[in-house]
Amino acid sequence: MAGDKYTADTSRLRAASENIKYIGDFAGSLNETFNSQRRPTDQWPGINDEYALQAGQTYRQNVNDVLDIGTAIFGAIAGIAKGTLDSTAQITGTQGYALDSIAQVAAQTSDESTGGGKH
Repeated sequence: MAGDKYTADTSRLRAASENIKYIGDFAGSLNETFNSQRRPTDQWPGINDEYALQAGQTYRQNVNDVLDIGTAIFGAIAGIAKGTLDSTAQITGTQGYALDSIAQVAAQTSDESTGGGKH
C-alpha cells in the first residue's frame, strides 16, 4: 500500500513465487537423494541377530518418518508457491481491469472536453 492506494509489483511477486517453487523442488530432491543414499543400508550386516531385528524395525520406522516429513514439507512449499502464483495472477487481472477502466474513462472524458462526446 502506498498512501491511499493499493500497489503491487507483480513482477517481483512472480519472481518470489518462482523462488519458492525452486525451494520446493529442491526440498523434493532432498527426499529423493536421502532415499537413494540410504538404500544400501537397508540390508546392514547383522540383520539376522536379535538386536539387529529390533534395531532394524526402529531404523525402518525412522526412515519412513523422515521421508513422510520431507514429503509434507515439500507439499507445503509447493502449496505456498501455487497460492502465491494464483494470487499474483489475480492481482495482475485486477490491475489490468482497473487500468483498462481508467483508460476508458479518460478517453470518454477527453471526448467530452473536446466536444466529441454524445449529448
